[in-house]
Amino acid sequence: MTRRITELINTHALKWEERRRASHREATAEPLEPMITISSEYGSAGPRLGLAVAEQLGFDFYDQDLLDRIATSTDASRRVVESLDDRVQDWITEFISNQFEEQKFTSGDFLRHLSRVVLALGHHGNAVIVGRGAHFILEPSVTFRIRTIAPLATRIAHVSQTENLTEKEARASIVRKTAERKAFCRLHFDRDVSDPEHYDLIINTASTPLELSASFVVQAFRARFSR
Repeated sequence: MTRRITELINTHALKWEERRRASHREATAEPLEPMITISSEYGSAGPRLGLAVAEQLGFDFYDQDLLDRIATSTDASRRVVESLDDRVQDWITEFISNQFEEQKFTSGDFLRHLSRVVLALGHHGNAVIVGRGAHFILEPSVTFRIRTIAPLATRIAHVSQTENLTEKEARASIVRKTAERKAFCRLHFDRDVSDPEHYDLIINTASTPLELSASFVVQAFRARFSR
């Protein structure tokens, strides 16, 4: 597993280096590129939407599981951060230290590793990140923050189908995952992940087809960041 993650990061690092050479960008005091983050009610197809958006834009795609694996793999995490020049690495270290000192981030070595990874990806730009409170880590002014929702019945049907569960099992899974996600964001960021003020666009995936939802996101992202 770790080897596959490292190979993936090495592949992405080549793309990041090509972009940096092509753009001749210099590191600044605020070195983040526009990104898209997606937070989702469990069962509302947020990851599917994120992947569709990434494909339409030609962006890299990082879901919650991949972020977790990178953050907990010392080698992969180091390679992501070392893909940046020294000035940006120093900026990321200082930024994270300030967040903990000011108690904007509230707990744990995992969050430090996760933050370094997310901020490094944010500097490279051209990516969609799903889950793990990435929208609380990245600067809101350069992050297009999406929240997906859907009625409970729709989410139960989706989880039941995708995870091969009974309706009762799917409902229980949704209750458990929802509690875990709320607890994660409350513990680490002291934020309510369901609060709409944390998002730029909220999409009901039950009432809007996936490809149309992805097109909405892409058009809004391009309009906001003039791409």
